[in-house]
Amino acid sequence: MANSLKTRSVLRWADAEGAGKFAAIYAKSLLQRYKQAQQVQKDGEKPIDLQTLAILTGTHSWLTEEGTVQICVESNKVLVAESLDQTTVDRLRQELLPMTVVK
Repeated sequence: MANSLKTRSVLRWADAEGAGKFAAIYAKSLLQRYKQAQQVQKDGEKPIDLQTLAILTGTHSWLTEEGTVQICVESNKVLVAESLDQTTVDRLRQELLPMTVVK
């Protein structure tokens, strides 16, 4: 991971549907950008089929060979964090997506 790039993006869309569609496209791109992208499933959560995903809502994480990718969708906003430590991601979510509950 010495060469990994740590990124974060917050994007605001006209509506929640646009945000969810963008988040789905971004999640699908993980299959092309990484050799491995394994979803981190919460208790009872069903796996996401990235091949057929049209809209993504909520908060989801994938483990890749370069670190964790988190995509958080709240209303018309999308936060994408790649290879950032969990403390930083939680702080970003609290500041940029104040309605999101950080556990």
